[in-house]
Amino acid sequence: MPCDSIRTYSVDFKNVNKDVLKKAVERLGFRMHEAGKTTFVYTPSGTIRLDGENAIGTESVATEINTLRQEYVKEGMKWAGQKAGWAVSETGKNKLHFSRGM
Repeated sequence: MPCDSIRTYSVDFKNVNKDVLKKAVERLGFRMHEAGKTTFVYTPSGTIRLDGENAIGTESVATEINTLRQEYVKEGMKWAGQKAGWAVSETGKNKLHFSRGM
């Protein structure tokens, strides 16, 4: 007897700063919606659900989850650097340059 199943994909995504997440989502051209403690990110391939601990989605959004995670880390590093008084610029894909005036 056949059995239908849906595979889900989950990545740790703890202590998310919503402002940094919003910037990452916008840079990727995705949309974001908050419903209580859950955040939904809409991508061309499907929906990613962030529940405060994990980013969860079907196999169809596995690549987008990883892309979102990478962009979130990059935006988080920019945010932290700027907060500490550093000038931050992108020098390439996934490359940032931090400088401080003398």
